Amino acid sequence: MELTLERALFFYNGGSFTSLAVAFEYKEEEFVEPKALSRSEVMSFLPGDTKTFQTLPPGMLSVEPICWWVPSRRRKIIVRKSKMKTYTHPPLVFKIDRGRLYVARLPSDEHPDGSTLLQKPPFGGVDIHGSVMGACGVKAPKRQALQDIPEWENAFFLSVFNFPPSRKKPTPLGVTLDQWI
Repeated sequence: MELTLERALFFYNGGSFTSLAVAFEYKEEEFVEPKALSRSEVMSFLPGDTKTFQTLPPGMLSVEPICWWVPSRRRKIIVRKSKMKTYTHPPLVFKIDRGRLYVARLPSDEHPDGSTLLQKPPFGGVDIHGSVMGACGVKAPKRQALQDIPEWENAFFLSVFNFPPSRKKPTPLGVTLDQWI
């Protein structure tokens, strides 16, 4: 999918006003023709054909390949030879690439940037393949599209893990988010 930047909306804070929204046209690799917008004009800034306008799911980091992050939370998982139990998982980053699901751990519950150092996830049965993580034995959804992100997350969390999530100190992967994507 190739996207072309047409317009940009900048938000400013400070001075004698609490906030200001300014729209710019993007022409010849420059932001030109600034125009301050009212609240209703900000809403009308969206493309006219809202049927083709797509918003990204929360936590999106990359569209090609599809990559997103999730904050820590409690989830039920199945550990081999045990009943389903609830565990708290740390913040995680997922990537779908060529039909495979990859997962890594984030060091904190904050939105990651490209320089964020990734860590090995705490789940048994998740293997290291070189400098990337591969979740093995996962029944992958047939499609690889943004609207299928919940299915991919479920494929991971509803799989059977060999061991409960580790409480040991996280192990660095030695790669940044940008390198991993």
